[in-house]
Amino acid sequence: MSKKIGIFLVLAFFTMFNAALAQNQSGGNPEAKKNFQLCKENLEKGNVDLAVECGEKAVKLDGGNWEYYYCLGNAYGQKAQKAFILSKLSYAKKCKAAYEKAVELNGSSVEARLALMSYLLQAPGIAGGDKNKAKEQASEIMKLDALRGHLAFGQIYMDEKDLAKAEQEYIKIIELDPKKPLSAYYQLGKIALLSGKDLEKGLGYLQEYLKVKPKPNNPTWADAHWRMGMIQEKLGNKEQAVSEYQKALKLNPEHKNAKDSLSKIQK
Repeated sequence: MSKKIGIFLVLAFFTMFNAALAQNQSGGNPEAKKNFQLCKENLEKGNVDLAVECGEKAVKLDGGNWEYYYCLGNAYGQKAQKAFILSKLSYAKKCKAAYEKAVELNGSSVEARLALMSYLLQAPGIAGGDKNKAKEQASEIMKLDALRGHLAFGQIYMDEKDLAKAEQEYIKIIELDPKKPLSAYYQLGKIALLSGKDLEKGLGYLQEYLKVKPKPNNPTWADAHWRMGMIQEKLGNKEQAVSEYQKALKLNPEHKNAKDSLSKIQK
């Protein structure tokens, strides 16, 4: 080997090494990171197809990042909701697989475990739903983060229609950290509506929920106004109920439940 070729190979090696090191220090493949950001942005904008496309690119370029799979799972989940019947099951299974991969890559991620737990709890058996496995995830979440552990068990008790136990879990969340109650206020408002008890207090909980912008995958402000409208109906306040439904539709003109409730009350 000539001296010039040897020097060239050494320089090439160090160039490649430094590039790889820079990539590692910057948090992985930059193109993957770019697509991950685009996946999140498109989800926020409601561009589900683009979110799926970017999420798939991200995990293809960097298959070792749990956040990429978590975001892709969110995209698949939304796609499953909007897809035609024949495609729903396929996207639902992809959603579950992405969440499972996220948990596999980072078992200490509460976000990934919560997403997987919610899927297991809500999905039908044919799509991989499993309520016992959902409880297993909730137990693991409790070990990692008591606040969100109570949130997880609250969801489970709501699914089981045990409103008393669910209420206890959500109240514990507020007691643990009143400044970061997650979606506890919304759920307590929902429990008041479903039980028909403490309706005024339920309105107060939902008003508290409206003070902080909800995170992705949580009930929206439109959902909160819709629930408030239903409580106002139970209280016999028709005008206030109509106002709440209209507020929900102003935030989300496609909110089906608010549309239906407003149509019924105006007949």
